[in-house]
Amino acid sequence: MLDFFLALVLGTFFGGFSALIPGLHINLASAIILGLAAQEKAFFAVFLLAFSASYLFSSFIPSIFLGAPDSETALSTLPGHRMLIKGQGYKALQLCLAGALLGFAFGMILLFPSFYLLKLLFQKTQAFTAYFLITAALFIILRQQKKLVALGIFVLSGVFGILVLHNYQFEQPLLPMLSGLFGISTLIVSMNSKNRIKKQKVEKEIKFDKSSILSIFPASLCAFFTALLPALGVGQMAALGKYFFKKMTEESFLFFNAAINSLSFVFSFIALFAISKARNGSFVVMEKLIDVKGKLVVLAVIVFVAACFGFVLSLFIGKIFIKMIQRINYKAISISIILLISSLSFYFDSFSGLIILVTSTSIGLLTLLTKTQRTLNMACLMVPVIVYYL
Repeated sequence: MLDFFLALVLGTFFGGFSALIPGLHINLASAIILGLAAQEKAFFAVFLLAFSASYLFSSFIPSIFLGAPDSETALSTLPGHRMLIKGQGYKALQLCLAGALLGFAFGMILLFPSFYLLKLLFQKTQAFTAYFLITAALFIILRQQKKLVALGIFVLSGVFGILVLHNYQFEQPLLPMLSGLFGISTLIVSMNSKNRIKKQKVEKEIKFDKSSILSIFPASLCAFFTALLPALGVGQMAALGKYFFKKMTEESFLFFNAAINSLSFVFSFIALFAISKARNGSFVVMEKLIDVKGKLVVLAVIVFVAACFGFVLSLFIGKIFIKMIQRINYKAISISIILLISSLSFYFDSFSGLIILVTSTSIGLLTLLTKTQRTLNMACLMVPVIVYYL
């Protein structure tokens, strides 16, 4: 018993700090853990679960403070960075962490209902994946004021996504693609507008409005679809879900997106037991380490405890980031981040990684300059999936 508690604590600690490394995706980290788990496989299974839950919380930190998102946190980068410039970076992080923790808690409440729903609906819905995404894409485009411009950016992002993601020679294609679309393009515009990061306020209490709490319901529905339809990711459902939730502020969207993220994690975990499908790389590895049959409740408890620990750890790490950012010039920070992401892109995929980064940044800048919504850039993930399923 003591060994498993140690695995939980160590997994939470390493997961929390590993998420701060741009380019270290949870799937890569899971593969590394599998390589270390020659013996004591039950210990490493608990370690991996705790690692994954804690990683989810800390992944919001580089998204908000460094502009280096992954596919789950890409849309958090934009409002989070704007709040950072206003001196509310820590509040943006608090909102994300609170949304994620509430998502985990609500997911535990829905543990058994979602288990039976997944078993009931899984086979009946697979044939409709592409048509659902096409409908969602049309809906997003038609909601824009500049519809032709929006269509052009959506198609451009989608074609770019196909070229990048259908080339299996790339080692880490999501890093330069998403960092350019949502991170570096935002940093460049912010630098040119001579923004200064205001003194950051660190409030002890996490304050959010009623609409944020109520967003847990549509977030649950969106997240359930990510488990039911494997082609749908958190980013796509967050982009779509925001249009069905009226009067969503930047703050409530951060909460909403984070809740989808954690609920998707929980429902993907449940899918492993309900339909024997691992929707997450860490769950694929966990299945190789232990026999999960009959262990739904025990492992769910481990996930939730690790989520609570990860929540506290991420708040602590966030305070460290706030102190660091306030001591450094904003332009210097932005240039350093751009150089870091460029170096990592080159390290993983050589000059091809840099070409992806420059191209994605250009598309991101075009979206900003035409004043169209950045959700259109999520076509880089949506369109490749539509093509695959058609």
